[in-house]
Amino acid sequence: MYRSIVAMALIAMIASYFRIQAASVACEAGELSTCVEDLDITELSVSGTIDVRDFKFINEELHNLVSINLGNAFVAGYECSADECYFGKSGEFPAGELPGMCFFGKRYSSVVLPEGLKSIGEYSMAGCDKLHSIIIPSTVTEINEHAFNGSGIEELHLSGNLEMIGKGAFAGCRSLQVVDIGETSDCVIEDDAFARCVALEQVTMGGNVVSIGNGAFKGCNSLKTLKVEDGSGLAMIGDEAFMDTQLTETPFAGCSQLLRVGSWAFANASLNELSLPSCMSNVPEGVFFGNNESSTMIIPDNATNIDKFAFYGCSAINSFSIPNGMACIGDNAFESMSGLDKIVSYAKTVPELGSDVFYGINQPAVRLYVNDGLVNDYNLAEQWNLFEIMGLSNVSMTSADVVACDVRAYFDGDMLEITADTEMIRVTVVDISGIVVADVHLFDCQANVVVPNRNPSIFAARIELSNGVSHTMKLIKR
Repeated sequence: MYRSIVAMALIAMIASYFRIQAASVACEAGELSTCVEDLDITELSVSGTIDVRDFKFINEELHNLVSINLGNAFVAGYECSADECYFGKSGEFPAGELPGMCFFGKRYSSVVLPEGLKSIGEYSMAGCDKLHSIIIPSTVTEINEHAFNGSGIEELHLSGNLEMIGKGAFAGCRSLQVVDIGETSDCVIEDDAFARCVALEQVTMGGNVVSIGNGAFKGCNSLKTLKVEDGSGLAMIGDEAFMDTQLTETPFAGCSQLLRVGSWAFANASLNELSLPSCMSNVPEGVFFGNNESSTMIIPDNATNIDKFAFYGCSAINSFSIPNGMACIGDNAFESMSGLDKIVSYAKTVPELGSDVFYGINQPAVRLYVNDGLVNDYNLAEQWNLFEIMGLSNVSMTSADVVACDVRAYFDGDMLEITADTEMIRVTVVDISGIVVADVHLFDCQANVVVPNRNPSIFAARIELSNGVSHTMKLIKR
């Protein structure tokens, strides 16, 4: 009987102990300390109104908290008196702002942020490496510098009024695997925002992400999938933005406003196709450096220069075309492209070269097709003259090539009719002088392209297939 009474008492004590580990309180701004009776609680839910004084109380007094729910609380503004200072700051703390540094380094596992919150202060949850779950309300417009740097967040879903993800905001979040930036206001992702998130595998961006800063996803070496909404307003990708990732595709074909891609943006990635928006006039420095698994390379039609190291080490590329406006190619731009066997240059003049542009390539074994009238000029130009040079009128496909790729083309009057067993994504036709006379984007196994008369009526057609293969064939219009 005695043992039974002791056991029941012990159970009651344990139950009582665990009951007091969670607290749910309603309070007015600055009064939270009077509402929480037990400083040893592990879970706290707050409703009503709070301000920076209450965040200080939570930070300095509730050392055992692992879960905090502020979803039903509103953050009021507070004006410090002359002798007040909170989290290293004095003056005014605006309404709707989570104070900077307020939960820095805490060991919370889950946090629900206040309703109506507009701004998340810098370093507010940095170093919270146990923080696996975070609910950010759709009212938030800005997540400031390093707000969650080094935290333990595993998934991140953002939408609503978001306008800015600040510098380093989620950098070094080593457990973060999925980032979903849904429909937002025009949103800027600032420098290093997700840098070194080594477990990050998938990123989805809505159409209102307008810029991606320098190094934004640099060092996310598990990142394989990036989805960007068609018709996106994305206008800028910064330097080193996706450097050292495992991206296999760049989903920017539908980003008609993308005008700038930074230097080294996709260096050491794993892209299947090396391509940039056709409107770009230059290929940036080191942009595809070290992409040694890529089999297809497309230089933008409007490109006039290629900066140094742009395609360094892209050893799986066996052929590519140079557009007709190309004027200058920088140092080491094509170095170590050891798989190369053909270049087709539509340039109207011989492009100027920097140093060691083709270093590491067995140039005598590579065929270089150029405008017929420029053959002698290429043969006299240093570096170019090491290729096997011939005129574009010699560009053709053997019968074996035609059978292998199952592409057929013929003229019916002014109409060039093309069929392929694999869907085509682009057909570009140039005349013998290198002028583009037709450039059609499609996704079909059949294409009808109007080709105006030229004298002589000799053309080269470049056909890009959806499987990443591209072919160039000589065509004579009779």
